Amino acid sequence: MNKEDIFDNLPEFTAQDLFKYIRQGVVTLPELKDPHNVDEPMKASVRKELEDLLKNAEPNDWAAALKEDTINSLAELKFA
Repeated sequence: MNKEDIFDNLPEFTAQDLFKYIRQGVVTLPELKDPHNVDEPMKASVRKELEDLLKNAEPNDWAAALKEDTINSLAELKFA
């Protein structure tokens, strides 16, 4: 999936889908919100859920890395 495909089909994606693409570095939240990039804006409920997912991602990543308690998990977190 590339950025243009996401922009062209934005209303079809769930917050979880968009969260995954943001985490993979395919697209950013500001790009998704920019009306110049998309034909149809994302639904307000999807935007809110996505913002919540992003806001809570870092603490959740940190907790998962601590639970795993390995150097690799902490290194991956540092570079994510």
